[in-house]
Amino acid sequence: MPVDENVPLVKLEKDQKIVLEARAVLGRGDDHAKWQPTLACGYKSYPRIVFDSKCDGCGMCVDECPRNVLEIKGNSAAVVEGKIEDCTLCKLCERICIANADTWDSPAISVQTEDDTFIFVVESDGSIPVRQILERAAKDIQTKSDDLVDVLCDISGGNVND
Repeated sequence: MPVDENVPLVKLEKDQKIVLEARAVLGRGDDHAKWQPTLACGYKSYPRIVFDSKCDGCGMCVDECPRNVLEIKGNSAAVVEGKIEDCTLCKLCERICIANADTWDSPAISVQTEDDTFIFVVESDGSIPVRQILERAAKDIQTKSDDLVDVLCDISGGNVND
């Protein structure tokens, strides 16, 4: 069956026809990567950029940032609104700041990460919505962890804490 009934597979003119012979193979992502609906999956720590009062707004960190996350606001550098997630944590802004500061021991900008937050990205091939991919993955992890607990119970004689 086509994924979407509104998308024509072939458009035929009057008195034309198609003879089609096809073979379908049902497979699972466990069997081969070609059946996996996820193209890319990854995560990174959530960035936090802190500016010290030493920041004089010279703009060198803004020029050095490859993702255009920083801007000059008033007499200091700042994060462009809505762009913090674009930060790759490369710390080029920190390096240029300390390299051009004559009297500082530390840069006026500090790139850190949030301890309890991260960015998780899942890219689907379109055959299954991302939400469904995540739900199925969570269910699979739950099943495997339950199986592990059962095996550990069998090994320990019913006491998982041993």
